[in-house]
Amino acid sequence: MFLFVNPQAGVRVTASSIWVGVEHLPIEALRQAARHPRPVFCGRLAACDARRDAVEVVRRAVNWPGGEPEWHEAEIGTTIGQGAVLDLLRQRWPVEEVILVQPQWQADLGSDSGLGTTAEESAYAREVLDGLLVVTRGAAASLDTDVGSGMRVLVPKQSACDTPLVAGLSALVDQFIVIEAENWAARGMSLRCETLSSALNETC
Repeated sequence: MFLFVNPQAGVRVTASSIWVGVEHLPIEALRQAARHPRPVFCGRLAACDARRDAVEVVRRAVNWPGGEPEWHEAEIGTTIGQGAVLDLLRQRWPVEEVILVQPQWQADLGSDSGLGTTAEESAYAREVLDGLLVVTRGAAASLDTDVGSGMRVLVPKQSACDTPLVAGLSALVDQFIVIEAENWAARGMSLRCETLSSALNETC
């Protein structure tokens, strides 16, 4: 947990932890993320009813360490959603960490079976790549370089059954993070890629 001193008010402010794409986050990982003192959850909220209910249940526990979660409609595959995320990155200063949760790899898209249409493939690829570009660029401009703020990109675990589309997107995401992380490190910030399963052990 980071505490920042507001230079104008002269008071200490708890830094935010901003999660983007929470509709793709396992419920147990979301419960852990909610333990942060200032959690901000963004995503397609219509798909998050069970997740929100689970967070409210654990928040009723005695001595709950977390703060009041914020929930924001921000579907990263849309222009409106991207704008909402960028606004939050600016408005919720200071930010300790940004976590982008990528969608599950869809095995039926881009396969020889023809189960995925071109429109479906394009929409899926756009969510993966637009989310990566928009959130990393927005975070790089908003995070505090003096205190070691950072960003994590949580990706699904790969499978031997991955289609060419999925394998290509996965390789692109991995390589982008490897190269971009060097630029972030030079500015005193961290950027790394992890599997979704690791989020169960490393959320707060």
